[in-house]
Amino acid sequence: MDASLRWINALLDRPVECEEAADLLTRAGFPVEHTEPVSTRMGEDIRLDVETTSNRGDCNAHLGLAREVVALTDRQLKDPTQLEPADPVGSSEAGVVVENQAPEDCLIYHARIVRGVKVGPSPDWLAAHLEARGDVPRNNIVDATNYVLHELGHPVHAFDLDKLQGGRIEIRYAQSGEKMLPLGAEAKEIELSTEDLVIADGAQPVALAGVKGGAASSVDENTTDLLLETATFTPSAVRRSSRRHGIASDSSYRFERQVPDRQVPIAAERLLQLILSVAGGEAAPPTMVGTIAPAPKMTLRFARLKTILGIDIPAQRVVEILDALGLQPVHEGDTVSCTAPIGRADLNREIDLIEEVARIHGLESLPIEDAATIRIRPAQSTEIARRMVRDMLVGFGAYETVSHTLVSEAAAKRFLDQGHRGLRVDDERAGGTPILRPSLIDTLTTIAGRNLDASGRRAALFEVAAVFHEHEGGHEERTATALLMPCQDETSLQPIRGCIDRIVNMLTGETPTAAPAERIWSAPGADLQWQGLPIGHLGLLAPEIVDAHGLEGEWAACELFLEPLLSHWPPEISVTPPPAFPAIERDLSLVLSDDVQWHAISSLIKNLELPAFDSVEYVGVFRGKQVTAGRKSLTLRLRFRAEDRTLTHEEVDAPVTQVVEACANQFGAELRQ
Repeated sequence: MDASLRWINALLDRPVECEEAADLLTRAGFPVEHTEPVSTRMGEDIRLDVETTSNRGDCNAHLGLAREVVALTDRQLKDPTQLEPADPVGSSEAGVVVENQAPEDCLIYHARIVRGVKVGPSPDWLAAHLEARGDVPRNNIVDATNYVLHELGHPVHAFDLDKLQGGRIEIRYAQSGEKMLPLGAEAKEIELSTEDLVIADGAQPVALAGVKGGAASSVDENTTDLLLETATFTPSAVRRSSRRHGIASDSSYRFERQVPDRQVPIAAERLLQLILSVAGGEAAPPTMVGTIAPAPKMTLRFARLKTILGIDIPAQRVVEILDALGLQPVHEGDTVSCTAPIGRADLNREIDLIEEVARIHGLESLPIEDAATIRIRPAQSTEIARRMVRDMLVGFGAYETVSHTLVSEAAAKRFLDQGHRGLRVDDERAGGTPILRPSLIDTLTTIAGRNLDASGRRAALFEVAAVFHEHEGGHEERTATALLMPCQDETSLQPIRGCIDRIVNMLTGETPTAAPAERIWSAPGADLQWQGLPIGHLGLLAPEIVDAHGLEGEWAACELFLEPLLSHWPPEISVTPPPAFPAIERDLSLVLSDDVQWHAISSLIKNLELPAFDSVEYVGVFRGKQVTAGRKSLTLRLRFRAEDRTLTHEEVDAPVTQVVEACANQFGAELRQ
């Protein structure tokens, strides 16, 4: 904030020099970044560039800065708001009609009519204060509103009453297609939306609430009657309109940081007194809609203060600090009760009072330990599991990526399941990528295409991140692991399937199953399940996906959803002694239909309950001239083992024959010689 040293001193009983003011404000937590001398019509002044925090809207005003100086010195504050209210003249006139149609965004609205003002140049003292900040004085009415803004930190506005239509004020949301020309020499007409909060007369919007007044109701040299506005608007409503239309102002800057509703009557009275003193006129009674919230009450315990700060501050000193900050302290035994001053929306709890005492007493006086005891907490089990998944995929030779969360609508549609919709972000900066990605595979393919163009490398890529979609029940966010690998043909799905099996086995101790399923992006593809739960999908990328990203050859991809797997991590591990006797293995090559899945064959063999049966393994598949079209030669390995002795080959002949017969009966399989 740009502040005038002369203006700050006008609020103190004794002036403060520039260097002292900069030091005091910096100690209070408001560093003075820069000072420079300025010339005004009242002589030389000094402009202070003060850095303020977002929770201290009161210090975006000279009164707040002056109060900080008072709290750190023995000076007294000359509070301009501690004045007798101006007696309305011509009080027989009824107040303006105000209708608040948006009480959730306009908390308090105060309006007052002033007739018979004389618009002209401002007095030198008023104009000089504004010039010291870098503002250009306009006229006594406009300058009075800016003076209150920079003195109290509360935006106010003056309308030309004769330019308002219908004899009423409406606080409402704009209608679609309504337009308004804001104040300003280079301002352009804006088209309002139904989310814009506006101040309107009986016919049209006359101000963008909390942001900018309208040119149609502006005060000029012919103005004689005024409608003075003092209000509070919610930060979200002001920020929404300000950003949508690209209009920032001193008013919006303060409303976005919360202007307290309890200050409305005080700012309104201060504005009225200024206008009556610099422009004359007669005031009607005010009209105010909305209920002002009571001031927050807080209690500070001295024992708690000592526990938090680590030092014993005398009770008298604590009370002096709180009184200097305007907290109206009442000392009762071991506690002191306080009332939050007007403008301090950041004070609500005991800890806030403790922070204020520490700040003013001096943070440099707080004890600092030479050493700090640190206890490192172990990572959450789910985070450990994610790290293990990443490490395992890196061990497989894949490179981890971190990509942008937003994708285009066309990219999102390729990876949305039936009944799912893309989750759109309401931010115009998203441009052509407004959808939160429903899958990680699209971004992996984009990165793979760029790498291929840049280096000619076909590298395996993976990512662990959140994916999103929307359905009738609302939106859903899931943690996914996606893997993209180059391959030669459909048989090259084995490596990526091996990665999937290893991940699931590492997290659960079990192996997933796969069932053929159609997806827009995979051809062919399969859904993955674990204990009957869907956990993802894998397959070869469809040709249109490969072409869209400029890839070459075949690419395999999978996407696993980790939540159901992480809930069972770490798996229960059982330890058994290694076998005491060797096993006998038999390889069988079965010629059967291409449609028969390995899962069906392995399940059939396991369910036969063969004597001395140990395991069955997939070895490979062959398709060629020696095998009839539409069929395949599947090689599997049977393993037999006895716990008490070494088996003979004759003992396993019968179980092997039983396997061949079962596969022949179930799948029409023939033993390949």
